[in-house]
Amino acid sequence: MPHFHLALKDSSRRSLVAAQLLLLAACGQNNSSFPSPTPVRAGTDLPAQFEPPPGFARLSLTDTIPGNACLSPMHDSRNNTEIRMVRAANGQADYKVPEGRYGVGKHQLLRVDCNTGRPLGIVED
Repeated sequence: MPHFHLALKDSSRRSLVAAQLLLLAACGQNNSSFPSPTPVRAGTDLPAQFEPPPGFARLSLTDTIPGNACLSPMHDSRNNTEIRMVRAANGQADYKVPEGRYGVGKHQLLRVDCNTGRPLGIVED
């Protein structure tokens, strides 16, 4: 059986390690004080789905993100807006977004489905 070896540049290796650490941190974000599963309202000008960090491909272009963990940061491929996870539970995560984006107000977060990257709505912080 042939043996394959993947050579990574130092910067790629560092990026891969950073992504793995973020994934581990995301797994640890499961918080028993996760708020109600129902968003308070829909967001505005949202992408169909947020994209995972570099190195985490989708199973297909519009399909799911491999794995069971919620990822951070995620980004809007339309304008490269980055969102950062605050908490996660039950396959959903709440993300802090840049001020004024997506209709998210002060003391609010954007809830995203971890498996698809699809926005679910705005929740209270």
